[in-house]
Amino acid sequence: MSTILVVGATGNVGREVVAQLLAKGEVVRAATRNPDTAKLPKGASAVQVSLEQKEDLGNALAGADQVFLLAPADDLEPDKTVARVVEESKTSGIDTIVLMTALGAEQSNNPFSRAERIVSESGLRHTFIRPNWFMQNFSFGLFAQSIRDTGDICLPAADAKVSFVDTRDIAAMAVASLTESGHEGHAYNVTGGRAMTHSEVADIISKVSRKSVSYTSISDDDLRASFAKEGTPEPLIEQFVSLFQPMRDGLDELVSPDVSRVLGRLPITFEQHAQEFADCWRG
Repeated sequence: MSTILVVGATGNVGREVVAQLLAKGEVVRAATRNPDTAKLPKGASAVQVSLEQKEDLGNALAGADQVFLLAPADDLEPDKTVARVVEESKTSGIDTIVLMTALGAEQSNNPFSRAERIVSESGLRHTFIRPNWFMQNFSFGLFAQSIRDTGDICLPAADAKVSFVDTRDIAAMAVASLTESGHEGHAYNVTGGRAMTHSEVADIISKVSRKSVSYTSISDDDLRASFAKEGTPEPLIEQFVSLFQPMRDGLDELVSPDVSRVLGRLPITFEQHAQEFADCWRG
């Protein structure tokens, strides 16, 4: 049994990592900015962490053996955030870091590839988890409200296919890397079992929710205008918009065998996910 600090413990992936580690009997520290309001699984110890504060990091890491780390979704410089955590981890005697980046992180000199390089060169045992787009974006996250309110999925994805992945599978890959031997130095591409268009996603949601849901392909500028109307800061808008060109280029179509190889089962399908969370769209 080890003590594991989970950074981003209240997010879609982090919350699942916490729950699955607890189910395996591990001692879990759940790092969050607001421990008093964090709704965490019973058994997790909440610790206040601001990733910008060296003292916060040191306190959270003290006595821990391993770290599950991801940079916040609104972090424009995840490599710098990771560098701070790595520096404090080495000082605190951390043994292992499991870092979640994103599918394709290794393909160019982007902040995620730089973050992975920082961890690789740290001398710490490490594993990289590189997930594709989350199924939960449709049921709980970025696109859920629009589906409930208007029945529309409007994105600049054209007819690109994406191997969407359930965050529970991402978490399971991270937990395996933290609790089992044989994962050191590996980088896992974490995807669903098949690639599908957003039109196919809309059709499945329509079927299980018994409401009409459609997909409309829009331009990058249309998406910019939509976010600007909501008051989203321009740097965050540009960060999000930049994700769709690789998708249109086919880079998110990859179907990886890594989930099946590591977990010994098939990935959760979008049909399974949609059936389980159908009430999310009926509001």
